[in-house]
Amino acid sequence: MGSRERYRSGARLYDALSAEWPVYRIGRIEAIRMLDPQPGERVLDLGCGTGLNHPLLHAAVAPHGRVLGVDRSTEMLAVARRRAERRGLDSVRLLESDALELDAQRVVAELGGPADIVIATYTLSIMADPAQAWQRAIAAARPGARVAIVDMQPPTGAARLVAPLARAFAGFGGADLDAHPWRLLDRTAVGVRGRSLRGDHIQVRTGALPMTPALPDGVTLRPLVPADADQLAVLNDAAAPAVPVTPPADLAELVGIAGLALGLERAGRLVGFVIAMRPGADYASENYAFFEARGVDHLYVDRIVIAASERGASLGAVLYDAVFAAAGAEGRREVTCEVNLDPPNPGSLAFHERLGFRSVGTQATKGGTVTVSLLAAAVPGATAASLDGGATS
Repeated sequence: MGSRERYRSGARLYDALSAEWPVYRIGRIEAIRMLDPQPGERVLDLGCGTGLNHPLLHAAVAPHGRVLGVDRSTEMLAVARRRAERRGLDSVRLLESDALELDAQRVVAELGGPADIVIATYTLSIMADPAQAWQRAIAAARPGARVAIVDMQPPTGAARLVAPLARAFAGFGGADLDAHPWRLLDRTAVGVRGRSLRGDHIQVRTGALPMTPALPDGVTLRPLVPADADQLAVLNDAAAPAVPVTPPADLAELVGIAGLALGLERAGRLVGFVIAMRPGADYASENYAFFEARGVDHLYVDRIVIAASERGASLGAVLYDAVFAAAGAEGRREVTCEVNLDPPNPGSLAFHERLGFRSVGTQATKGGTVTVSLLAAAVPGATAASLDGGATS
């Protein structure tokens, strides 16, 4: 029996056999506590199952808020509906949909506006493509929306003794304990916080989607995923030598380790992107190493590319607004990057100067074939002194 069939067939017994109360409920409680939902807010509960989150969410957002539970299983939703009716959860609405095919506009319509909160508890690990499901869910949320993923991995330490039992409970719903879907927040959210519970078996992550300015008509901003690599390579290599020519496989790896990876899309086609690294990334870049050695907490822009057909539409500024918002939400002191001096790129230097960047050094890279100006700009709210280098607390 496949995971989809196990998930559907277990609806009537799910609450009793899933170890919800002795083991897993604490993850839901902790995630909702960290999200801190407020009266009147709109919440998207992705893969809501039998609605176990709904009493907690209703208590927080009622009477004027709304909770939308989305699930692919008619049987699970029937249990969730009975729960809502029995407990008077009149803020709760239910939508039957596969998360991989979720229609963001339908979600917004059901909620009465973009979601303020998106939560996925113990659900992404049973999906064939967690990244696609998560991307579709957050497409229905407002900029700055709070997000949470709760899921499972094998217990560690002394708790490893109960690992076979944990796998049995996970297998009841078809979950993959090695999927680690909470890592999606590292690419799609800022200010990520986490907790590990029940011997590290339960992983809770919360954060916020980046704040973004108004976009030109027809352009959307979304998180990048490694599967975008072929499109990224076309854009990237067309911008050489301002950025290095990079094979799709390497770009996919960059997106995977990035602290922030966002793409601008028009009519289903990427027309711009930014890839940025947090401190401590496993990234062998001479320029990134320079900024790491300065000891200033920073978000490093590895590359930012706009299609030639879109230049003049201020899309570069849109991406940098998102970068500065992410850096601010995470408490970073600076945004850092480099621009070529040789071969020269005067247009990019002028653009970065207008954004408040100033040079903090130069260096020759790529065996002396390229010379760059190393730039830094203070994140709004950070002290200007941080640009002079030195460790920060």
